[in-house]
Amino acid sequence: MFRVVFLLSLSFLAACQSSPKKPVNRDLTETVWSTDKSVFADKVKMVSDVSTWNLQSKVAVSGGSLRESANLVWRAGPEGGSLRFFGPLGAGALLINYDSSGASLVDGNKQKIEGHSVEAVLQQAVGWYLPLDALIYWVHGIPNPKYAYRYSLGVKQELSALEQLGWELSFSKYAENKDNGFLPRSITGRRLMLINGLEEQMTIKILVKSFNFDGYRR
Repeated sequence: MFRVVFLLSLSFLAACQSSPKKPVNRDLTETVWSTDKSVFADKVKMVSDVSTWNLQSKVAVSGGSLRESANLVWRAGPEGGSLRFFGPLGAGALLINYDSSGASLVDGNKQKIEGHSVEAVLQQAVGWYLPLDALIYWVHGIPNPKYAYRYSLGVKQELSALEQLGWELSFSKYAENKDNGFLPRSITGRRLMLINGLEEQMTIKILVKSFNFDGYRR
């Protein structure tokens, strides 16, 4: 089931590299947008220097008739890291280890896939594409400075909405983090994708359970 469900998401990687139509998101129709990058300058520098973290979250994917979810544990260190997916998405867990030389994935059947990146082996195995270099910034409540974006702030000057890499993202349920101030506990991303040959709005929701840091370089 895991493989069948996420092969429907194969167009995700290609979609991130193209310019699709905008998804219809009524929540953002009245949003006041800005492109002033200075708002995030200090936090972007800090996050860019992160060397070690442990993120535990739940990831849910929906689009058309698709409704699936899984738990994600992402551990990172100065020399590399690992991602583990487990839960109702399918039989067994997926474990991905990565470092500067590439990535390897082992599935529930002990089959191994190797590639140049986490995104590559994950897509090859099940069709799931995860933009890690953007995600580490998003879970901090800031855009990835390498890609174009526009954003909107909430009443406490926290990131409320973001458009980046073709995704419309909303951030909510901010909570105090002992290592890095207020961080969003809930992130929802939407974009149009092809599912079973039909253009559907794909939604990915990330609910952060815990996020621990040990390694900010000052």
